[in-house]
Amino acid sequence: MSKNRVQVEIDGITFNVVSADDERYINYVTSRVNRAIKDTVKANPKLTKT
Repeated sequence: MSKNRVQVEIDGITFNVVSADDERYINYVTSRVNRAIKDTVKANPKLTKT
């Protein structure tokens, strides 16, 4: 199985992902993660990254 290398951005940080999954799926997961982070921060305004 070939590996796909995809550069994604999660919460403003760039990551290089290597996966056997399709690039569209990797981008889909990335968008879900970003949405979860955004929702968590919105629900917990005092939450910090540190």
